[in-house]
Amino acid sequence: MYHFADDSRKSAFCFASAYTIVMMAQWGNQYQQYHGLNVFGHDVVTYLNNHSK
Repeated sequence: MYHFADDSRKSAFCFASAYTIVMMAQWGNQYQQYHGLNVFGHDVVTYLNNHSK
């Protein structure tokens, strides 16, 4: 007998775990870049809001 649901749930969990570990590792490296991009995006939104009136 082959339990497809159990097997796919297991592999999905493994994938999620591996993905989380990879994202955690990259998060440390990309935090500075992301933060800078976030500030830039916020400035653009503020600019557009102020100049669209």
